[in-house]
Amino acid sequence: MYLHPLRLHARNGHNPPVVLWSRYEMRGSLAILLSALLVSVAIGDLASRYVGPVVPYLPAATGQESEGGLLNDAGTGGDAGDSRSSASLLMGFGLYEAGHIGMDIDWYRHPPALDDVACVRLAASGASINDRILEAGPWSLSSMDTPTVMGVAVASLGDSYVAFNDARPHQGVAEKYSFETRKVATTMVGGDGGSGGDAGSKPSEAVPLMDGCTTGALTNGPDNVDLYSFRARSGDRLVFTLGVDDSASAWFALIGPDGGEVSVAEAGESIAHHVEEDGKWYLAVANTDNRRSTTETVTATTAAGAELDGDSGSLPYVIGACRPLCLLTVS
Repeated sequence: MYLHPLRLHARNGHNPPVVLWSRYEMRGSLAILLSALLVSVAIGDLASRYVGPVVPYLPAATGQESEGGLLNDAGTGGDAGDSRSSASLLMGFGLYEAGHIGMDIDWYRHPPALDDVACVRLAASGASINDRILEAGPWSLSSMDTPTVMGVAVASLGDSYVAFNDARPHQGVAEKYSFETRKVATTMVGGDGGSGGDAGSKPSEAVPLMDGCTTGALTNGPDNVDLYSFRARSGDRLVFTLGVDDSASAWFALIGPDGGEVSVAEAGESIAHHVEEDGKWYLAVANTDNRRSTTETVTATTAAGAELDGDSGSLPYVIGACRPLCLLTVS
């Protein structure tokens, strides 16, 4: 049975009537509304089974507010240490990814290596890097030039450190960088400079010097001087180190494009030079007993045949090279 709505008029008779529904029709309307809600819930539950639960929208956190969540420097789970004393431990030599937030410096540490004589090589890339540091033994190398490959050789490889500095603010946005560290030991000798053979003692027989670390071995006989070549330009800052076994001795010399001796040092020491002349440069390595004028050594047909220590008649060595733009600090 259809029930008309009740109409109530205002007492003055001029205002429009107010419509009130009877209680039966109100119950009917509520029933319809409840049914619609149940259908909506059922559809939503069905959709969630295939699409997944609805995730509420949350505003993204800024880098500064969640630095530990955004940064995972070299797999450390957060931001690397900001000083040498708080350097984050690296699990091994290899390729790593990291990031900077704002004005930040990241320090990392390699534990002592098993090999006595070795060279540590560092290469890095990333727009956020202003300065890079490589430390091993008494040597600390730094460079502001991104393409520079750094290498330092020591007779006994203890703790070694690498660090990356970003001196520019980034408004709390993380900027990524990557770096690769290698340990090159004298046991990895595959011929002088990876040539598979012996580096000669004349400029025409020189082997190209590798970036970062170069291994070789001096042998007994008439040719026990190894000569390496590389290109340098005016303004370059070169740093070389030489590592041999503690019980042995050797020397190395930097030779200019004119064949003249520029600097000489013994293994365990360093050569640092500011280049003022473009051209082809050379680095000579020999054992101490064979020390004489480098100019004569590299231009002579044969070098003096001094006997080398050891039953094998050879002296393995590794050269650390940092070029083209490096600065050296001795601790």
